[in-house]
Amino acid sequence: MRLIMPSDTKFITIVRHPVSRFESAFLFEDFPSFLGISGSSNPLYQFLQQIDKFKPEINTMYTLRNGMSFDLGLEPEEFDKTEVIKNFITSVEKDFELVLIMEYFDESLILLKQLFCWSLDDIFYLKHNSRLRSLKKHRIPRQFRNTFLEWNKADVLLYQHFNQTFWKKVNSKDENFWSEVKLLKQKSLEMEKECLSPGEHRDHHKKSVSKLLLNPKVAQNKKQLCRDLVQDEDAYFDYFRGKQTNEQ
Repeated sequence: MRLIMPSDTKFITIVRHPVSRFESAFLFEDFPSFLGISGSSNPLYQFLQQIDKFKPEINTMYTLRNGMSFDLGLEPEEFDKTEVIKNFITSVEKDFELVLIMEYFDESLILLKQLFCWSLDDIFYLKHNSRLRSLKKHRIPRQFRNTFLEWNKADVLLYQHFNQTFWKKVNSKDENFWSEVKLLKQKSLEMEKECLSPGEHRDHHKKSVSKLLLNPKVAQNKKQLCRDLVQDEDAYFDYFRGKQTNEQ
């Protein structure tokens, strides 16, 4: 990215608690099919119960273990090297102007807004790729939790570090920060009621998540904004790729 972006570019990223990230990614990325356990009534439980059996697959599917750290540049052979992990986290902190926290998304967006001098209108959102209610029962069982956290030590240390730095930033803000967080939550809820067709709708392309559908009764003056908010990442990829191609 530094090869093609201006020298003063600010980079941002986001992290999530390793447990909830894995629970979500395991089904969203359809790991049960790759692992040959899609017919199991609880593939997540089966995977953790027989984890040694799946080591060949784990060694090629790097996001199964320490997926966030791998995406940010840590090599799999360094997953168990504590000092290397600490140096890696230091390098991430230098590379990124802001690391958002998934569990505190609204607070993260307000920090982002203030960093880039944006307005609240720039950060309204609707929640995409939410797991179907019927699949939220697939969680890491309590008896595997400690083993899982140790197995994902790099992601645990990464998350703990940036959770701490995140709250240092938040705690340095004045009361206006929390007023903006409250306004963002309210506005996002308003847009959800305005823009979305009620109920849970299955996405046939991404089978583990619900699909956002545009409210057919949306007001005419809100229709374009709602369309923009409802579009998923695939539609935006197509839009930006087309825009990039046309500008070349």
